[in-house]
Amino acid sequence: FPYPAPQSNEPTKTLKSLINIRKDSFRLIKESRCTADDETEETPNNLYNMEFTFDCEAKVGITIYYFASEDIANGKISYIPKDSSHKSETFYYKRGANQQFNQPAYTIDPSKFNENEFNYDPTRDLIPLVIQCTVSESGDEYAGHSHVLLATFEKTSDGTYNVKPLKQKQMVDGVCYLLQEIYGIENKNALESNKLLEDDFPDDNGSECVICMCDLRDTLILPCRHLCLCSGCADSLRYQSSCCPICRAPFRALLQIRALRKKSSSVPSPDTDDNWVSQENVPPGYEAIPLGEALNGPQALPPPVLSLAAEGGTGTTRSSDRNDYANEGRTRRGRR
Repeated sequence: FPYPAPQSNEPTKTLKSLINIRKDSFRLIKESRCTADDETEETPNNLYNMEFTFDCEAKVGITIYYFASEDIANGKISYIPKDSSHKSETFYYKRGANQQFNQPAYTIDPSKFNENEFNYDPTRDLIPLVIQCTVSESGDEYAGHSHVLLATFEKTSDGTYNVKPLKQKQMVDGVCYLLQEIYGIENKNALESNKLLEDDFPDDNGSECVICMCDLRDTLILPCRHLCLCSGCADSLRYQSSCCPICRAPFRALLQIRALRKKSSSVPSPDTDDNWVSQENVPPGYEAIPLGEALNGPQALPPPVLSLAAEGGTGTTRSSDRNDYANEGRTRRGRR
């Protein structure tokens, strides 16, 4: 950023990401031990376990490095710690979504490191904390394919330690890509327990389009990367305005994002108006689903609305039709 002007004949390529670390789930957990009374208590030292959630579509190996330098050669990305002891063993996981990395036997003591080195400087070679997930399956198709999370340690006022994610990178087909944040696509379930950051926009917390306030957002504004529009409002905005409705920065392009899943008879498709998603141009065997459902899982169906008995008669008011009134009753819908 700023992005170079695109060429009219510039080729595009679809990348398949086999690994994803959910950086918002990355955290340190103070090591605990069981007492004689089967109660759990924290140990008096500064030992911590690492925990995070990840998804992978192939068998992967996860390795953790401390204060390491980065090297890209022969289509692969590797990390070399300044001390040979600043590297974990490689932990292997099978293919699966929503997996939890948690190795109770593997602990780290951040107090043994120099706190001055916690401040990450892009101009320096050393990265305080690196988590690298690499596809470990044999074959040349995905050779060198890896996902990297760069982070650092933070010491709090009470003497404990936290981790702060910095960047994420993806190595695909011998090319290293720096992953950019999309504002407004965060997991809403995870955000419920966290306060908004000071630089977050308070109007960007919902899942509905910020213009029509009814359809689900699915269009990204570039280069500011705010996901705040539905496809219908994006088409109108293209000819009526040149600024993002969230940050008011001029935009250069609009990008629609769609989430697809394989059709399955065991997973019912939502048919409510609130969850309706266009199925146009969807490949056979797949169906488009809301982005919120792709991130947070299927939403619980609302309870059925009971019929209301009308006063002074035998008619009922049915909520399924907004224009259906009881013929013999005096019940009517209140106006907003």
